[in-house]
This record gives sequence, structure tokens and C-alpha cells, in this order.
Amino acid sequence: MSSLNPGCRVITAGRGFGPDHVRPLAPLRPLGVPTRDFRPYVPESRATHPGPKRQHVSRLEQTMAVRRELETLNRQQCLDLLHTVRVGRLVFTEDALPAVQPVNFRLYQDYIVIRVAGGGKLRAATGNAVVAFQADELDPDLREGWSVTVVGHANLILDTDELVELSGIWLQPWVSGRRDHFIRIEAEKVTGRRLYTEAAVQSQTA
Repeated sequence: MSSLNPGCRVITAGRGFGPDHVRPLAPLRPLGVPTRDFRPYVPESRATHPGPKRQHVSRLEQTMAVRRELETLNRQQCLDLLHTVRVGRLVFTEDALPAVQPVNFRLYQDYIVIRVAGGGKLRAATGNAVVAFQADELDPDLREGWSVTVVGHANLILDTDELVELSGIWLQPWVSGRRDHFIRIEAEKVTGRRLYTEAAVQSQTA
């Protein structure tokens, strides 16, 4: 037994046992040292009085849950909305193909008025062509907004009094260069739609 390592014991019960049946003793734990608990810690207040599980709802989820309505606007509603914006899109024909360009504009006597230097927009006006104009104001986060489309003949403004009024600070171009031509788009066909929530309508009428 002297050749065995300390801390080992030999099982001698029965016959046929020898040094090959030696196994190490389990390490002794000092008295008074508690066994480590690997369970997650749970505060006593939560363990004894569990509260309701809080549900986190993002702004996008709230927006998607709100019911929306699509309203068809009448002519006067469309014109009133056009007064609130300054930029739209002019749709005309250039070289026998449709063209779309953003333009700054003003609503003058229920006409869409833009200021140009030349090019396809001027040719469309001098040819009394039918053009379209579209403007909108949309909120992608709230998923609300409106869109208005005007279709009518385009023609040059030649009246001196109108040119004097329009050439002042009332309608100024955004880019440099001379833009001496004023084009009027007659509002022959005006259509519009507005996307809104029921809560927004109730708050406006309250």
C-alpha cells in the first residue's frame, strides 16, 4: 500500500482487486462553505408579487394599427391645398415623349403659374398644349397626406398688368438666370385625394 499516491484509496471488498482498481478520493469541501447556486437571481418582490408583463409597442406598430380613410377632394378643397405648397411637378410633352420636371409655382386667380426661360415648357405653352400639374404633401411616418392633380391648357401670359404683378417678389425663380416667360395652366380638370385618420378628423372638429 505504500506505493499508492496519498489521497487515494483501494477498494478491497471481494477478491481479484489490486492497484488497477485504485480511484482518487473526491476533494473534501471545508465545513461551512455553501454550495454555489447557478440559478438566475430573482428579486423577492418579483418572485412573491409578479406583475403584468410590459408590452413595448413601437411608434411604427401604433401607426400601422390606426385605421385610415381615403377621401376624394372637391375642386375648392384641391385649390385650397395648392395654396399651402410652393413646389410641384409639371408633366408635358417634349420631342413626342412625356416629360416631368419639378417647378416652383404660385396659384394666381385659380391658375397654376410658373416662370420659365424656354425649352419644352415654353414650347408647350406657345402651342396651347394640354399639360398636367401635380403637387402633394405626404408624411411617410404618419402615413397621412394629400395629392392634387390639375389638367388643362398651358398658355403664355401676355397681359401687361399681370406681368407686372407676377414679375415682382410674388413669384421668384429658385435658380440663377433670366426667366422672363410666365406660363399659366388653366385648371380645367382638378382632382385630389387625401389620406387621413379618424382621430385627426375628430380632433379638428372638436
